[in-house]
This record gives sequence, structure tokens and C-alpha cells, in this order.
Amino acid sequence: MRRVCILCITGWLVLGLFLSGCAQKVAPIRVATWPPFEYVTRQTNKIEDLDTDLFSAITAKRGLQVDYIKVDFDPFLAGLALCQYDVAISSITINDEHIKDMNYSDPHFPVGQVITVRKGRTEITSKKSLVGKKIEAQIATTGADEAKKSREQM
Repeated sequence: MRRVCILCITGWLVLGLFLSGCAQKVAPIRVATWPPFEYVTRQTNKIEDLDTDLFSAITAKRGLQVDYIKVDFDPFLAGLALCQYDVAISSITINDEHIKDMNYSDPHFPVGQVITVRKGRTEITSKKSLVGKKIEAQIATTGADEAKKSREQM
């Protein structure tokens, strides 16, 4: 009987040692990113930018792997909803529409809207100096929303 107990204990120990070497592999975190903070370098053909540097530093401390995926701005929300990405980084405006569908970290980069004009156009100094002028903004962006709101207020 003693011999059977020793064999069982030894078997459990060997089995425990064998199974402890079978650690579960963790899948990389899929991160969506896009311009203006993201760019692909010619030398490495990898995405490099402020946001990916920051995220890589955070995940490296935790020993996590990351897979950066370059996407266009328009489909990133749908991609998150369809679980194509685990995380999205790169100048995402926190607004009521986005808050319904996403969780946010604390902002790490202060962003605002600016007016850019051709050199020599000194008559344009503020939003008010744009009254009666045509302006351009990328469709479906915070800049377009701000332009529309400013137009309605004037």
C-alpha cells in the first residue's frame, strides 16, 4: 500500500511539473491607429509615432505583446464594435456620441482646433474674421463639427 501511495504522489508531482510548463499563450493586443499621430517609416515599414511609443512603453512594463494595425479614421469605430481591435489610439475626440460606445482613458495629449491660412493672409486673425468666407474641414471630424457650430453662432 505504501508503494502505491508513493507512486501516486510521484505521478502527481511529475504531472504537475509537466503541466506547469504548458503556460497559456496570450494573444497580442490589437491596436488601431491612424494619422495624424501615426506614420509608417520607410526603413522599418512599421508604424511609429507618439501614441504607439507611449502604448508600447506601458505594455512592455506588463510583458504584453502588441499588434499595431493602421486603419482609416472612418471605419475605426465600426472595427471596435465588431471586435476587430482591442484598443484604438490616436487623437480620438471624447464626445457624447463616442462615449455611448467606448471607454476612454484619461487624455494624454491636449488637442484643440486651429485656423490655418495661407502665408500673407493677415486679415484672418480669429473665427470672427471668417464671416462671409469659405472654409474647409474634413467631413465627419471634430473640425467639421466646430466649423458648423461656429457658422451657426455667427
